[in-house]
Amino acid sequence: MADIVHLDGIWTKFLELWPVEKVRAMTLEQYHTLNDPTCFQRCLESMTEKLGSIWGGSAFKFGIYQRASTEDKKSSGYIYGVKYAWQARLGDSPAIAFAAVKKHILSIINAVQHRNLNAVEDSVLWQMVAWKIAFLYQDRNDPQVLSVYTQDKLVAALDDVDREKLSMAELNRRLMARRNGKNLHEYSEEVWNMTPQPPVDGKGETTGTPQPAASGASIPLNQILYGPPGTGKTYATVEKALEIFAAAGMRDVGATREKKRQRFDELVADGHIRFVTFHQSFSYEDFVEGIRASTDEGKITYQVEDGIFKELCREAHEAAKTGKTTPYVLIIDEINRGNISRIFGELITLVEASHRACLPNSPHTRDSITVRLPYSRDLFSVPENVYIIGTMNTADRSLTGLDAALRRRFSFTEMPPRPELLEGSRLQGTEFSLADLLDRINRRITVLLDKEHRLGHAWFMGLGTVVTAEALAIVFRNHILPLLEEYFFEDWEKIQWVLNDHRKEAETSFLLRDDTDLSSLFGDDVQLPDRGQGWHWNPEAFGNMASYAQIIDAEVWPEPDDEADTGNCGADEETAIESFTDLGEQIDSVEWREYRIERYRTRAGSNPIRVFQNGKYVGDRLVSQTLRVIAAYLDIELKGANTQSQGNFLIQKLKELGQKA
Repeated sequence: MADIVHLDGIWTKFLELWPVEKVRAMTLEQYHTLNDPTCFQRCLESMTEKLGSIWGGSAFKFGIYQRASTEDKKSSGYIYGVKYAWQARLGDSPAIAFAAVKKHILSIINAVQHRNLNAVEDSVLWQMVAWKIAFLYQDRNDPQVLSVYTQDKLVAALDDVDREKLSMAELNRRLMARRNGKNLHEYSEEVWNMTPQPPVDGKGETTGTPQPAASGASIPLNQILYGPPGTGKTYATVEKALEIFAAAGMRDVGATREKKRQRFDELVADGHIRFVTFHQSFSYEDFVEGIRASTDEGKITYQVEDGIFKELCREAHEAAKTGKTTPYVLIIDEINRGNISRIFGELITLVEASHRACLPNSPHTRDSITVRLPYSRDLFSVPENVYIIGTMNTADRSLTGLDAALRRRFSFTEMPPRPELLEGSRLQGTEFSLADLLDRINRRITVLLDKEHRLGHAWFMGLGTVVTAEALAIVFRNHILPLLEEYFFEDWEKIQWVLNDHRKEAETSFLLRDDTDLSSLFGDDVQLPDRGQGWHWNPEAFGNMASYAQIIDAEVWPEPDDEADTGNCGADEETAIESFTDLGEQIDSVEWREYRIERYRTRAGSNPIRVFQNGKYVGDRLVSQTLRVIAAYLDIELKGANTQSQGNFLIQKLKELGQKA
C-alpha cells in the first residue's frame, strides 16, 4: 500500500526545489549537470522516482543532456557536441536546443494547469518524461494525471473496446473519472498493478445505463463554472455532465466531442439531464412548484404544478425505489442572473450535500432533511443522485455579489480565457498569433477594470490558421467593440487604451475624435462632457490588418503573405502609374539605383509614399516590403509605425547619404 504521507512529502519537496518561476528562469546547467542531484533531470528521474519511475531508455528522452564522455560520435537524428548531446531537430547549438526544450516544458506545465491534457501529447520530450512533468505540476487538489507514465499500463487498466486507440490524455481522463474519491497515490498504484481487462464489446450496454456509483465519489453534487463571457462555460457543461455519468459506471460516454455530444443529447432525451436558463423573471414557482390557473368550459380552476427541479427530484426518487441509482443532472445556465434566494427558497438548505436524502443501500451517512412544500403540502427532499451544474458570467455579477448561502453550498471552478488555444492561428502578414492579440487586450482590461471583464477565447475560435482582417472585422464589429462600450460605459479614452489606438496613426485607429467644432454649435460658455458625439468608429480600420497587429505592437506594419494578392503589378503597372497623376504636388523624391521613392501632398493634406522600380509602380501592397528591401541593401534600420512614416524616414536617410557622397 502506498505511503501517502511520504509520497506527498516528496511531491512537496520537488515543487519547493523547482517551482514554476524557477523553471521559467532555468539555465542549461540547471537543467542537467553531471553529478548534480538537484538539477532538473535528476530530480525528475531520481528524487521523485517513487512518484512514478521514468528510468530506462536513452538520455535523449530529455531532449538535451551533458555528456559523460568527449568521444566523437555520430548518429542520425542526434548531435554530439564536446559537452552536450541533443536531438538534431531542436537546433544546431546547445543554447537553441535547450531553449526549445524549456519552451516545451513550460507549455506542458501551462497545459496541465489549464486542464488541457491534449496539449501535453505534443512535446519534443519522450512521452514518459512529458507526463511525469504534467503529473508533478498539476493541481494537487483536483488532479487529472496518474503517476503511471506507460501507455500499456493505462490500457491494461481499462476494459473499453477502443482502449488500444486512445491517447495518453484520454486514458488519463477515463481512468480518473473512475477514481471515485480514492487517494491519487493509492489509485495510481492500483492502476499499475491491474491485470489486463478483457474488452467489453458493448452487448447489453446499448442503453448506457450506469451502475451504482462507488462510495466516496469525488464529483461535487453542486458546482458552478464561472468566468468572463466567451470562455466556454456552457460548452463545458457537456463534459462535466458526462463526467458524472462516467463516475457512476457508464462506459460509453464517448471519446470525441461529436460522440460526447451525441451521448449528452441521448441523456437529455431520456430525461436524465435537464437544462434551464435563469433570468430576472424566473421564480420559485417555475423552479419548485406553483399555482397555475386554467379554464375548463368557461370556469377558471387552479392547480399546483411542479417546477423543473421538483419534477427532476421526483423522478430520481422513483428510480431509486426500483433499485436504480442513475444520476440526474440539472444544468442551470446564467445562474447569477436570477434572484437565487427567491428561486431556491427553502431548497437552498436541501441541496447541501450533507442534507441530501440517502438512497436505498447508500454507502453514505447524511443528516437528511425533508420539508413540506407550501403549495402542494407534499413532503420533499433532494436525493443524493441529483447533481446541479451552474454557469456564471462574472462580467454580469462577481462571486462576491452572490448569496453567501449559495457560495457555501456550491463548488466553484474558474473558466478563464485560454489564449493558448489560439496559438495556431496567425494574423495574416505578421508573426503574431490570435493568442498574442487576446492576451494583450485582456491584460489591459485587467488593469483598467478587473479580470472578471476579460474577453473569452470563444469569440476567436474557428477563424483558421491564417486569420484575415476581414474575419477579424466581423468579430470586432459584432462582439468585441460593443462589449467594450458596455464595459467602459462609453469611456472612449479607455477604449482607445485597450485597442492601443492612442499610439497608432489615424489610418489604423478604430476610434477617431470628431473634427466638429462644438463651440460653433453651443458657444464658448458651455462646458461639454466627453460623450459619444466627440468620437466615431473609423470604418477604414476594420479591413486593415495593421489595425489589429498594432493592438499588440504599434510599430508593426504587416507584410503581405507570399500567397496573398500582391496588388497592382505585372500587366497593371502602367495603369497604376497613370492613376497617380492626379495625386497633387510632388514635394520630395529620392532615387536609389533602380528604385524611386516619391512623396506627394494630396488635396486632403496627407503625404502618401509611392515607390517605383525601373519606372514602374511596385503596387500598393508591396510598398512597405520594398522599403524594407531598400533599407536592407543600405544596411539601414528602418523606423516608423506605418508605410508613410517609414517612407519619410528612408527619404531623409537617403538624402543624408547623398549629401555625404
